[in-house]
Amino acid sequence: MYLGLHGLGADSVLIQLVTVLLFLFGIVLLVPDLKKKMYAPTLFIISLSLIATWMRIQLQVIPNVQPITCIAFLIGVRFGLRHGGSFAILTTLASNHVLGTGEWTLYQISGWFLVATCGSSLRNFISTGDGGLHAYRISLICAFLAFPFDWWVSLPAARFGISPYLEYISNGLIFDLYHAVGNLFFALFLTPIMHHLSQKIPTKNQKIRSVGIVSK
Repeated sequence: MYLGLHGLGADSVLIQLVTVLLFLFGIVLLVPDLKKKMYAPTLFIISLSLIATWMRIQLQVIPNVQPITCIAFLIGVRFGLRHGGSFAILTTLASNHVLGTGEWTLYQISGWFLVATCGSSLRNFISTGDGGLHAYRISLICAFLAFPFDWWVSLPAARFGISPYLEYISNGLIFDLYHAVGNLFFALFLTPIMHHLSQKIPTKNQKIRSVGIVSK
């Protein structure tokens, strides 16, 4: 595997150690559910991680197009930060094991955790009064989040200075756009599916129920 971000190196032993610790932490985040014998949320998050990992690997032929950003956002909406953090860790580590790992992995994990945080914070804004979800609002938000996410993941390039970092960002805007457009369509497709699948899973966020999806 290539280590570092487009030529930015990293110590392989340190990467492996951090990977193991992060994986364990991702599992630990699911332990409270198991202690309460709430197995469904844990199985759901692990299943989503496996599906998102498979989809990201299969879609690698399309630059910067993958469903993880949208799924992380929706997990934040439905399950909250703890599950969003576990999903971000497990999915990033699993997919990067195939696609290549390095220091950017930490930025991807933290970036997708921040996306889940946005989902949790905007729960009321994207929820309808009768318990549904505003699919169009979610899709637009996910499309917008593609840009700050990509810029966050590119932060290691800032070690060379602000100007090189901004140049790096500007050169990659077309790929940010691919990410945004992909998020737009993934959100429209995945929102009703995840809402339907998760509606019977008990969580502390019971405000979002199974009434349905609206497009306003």
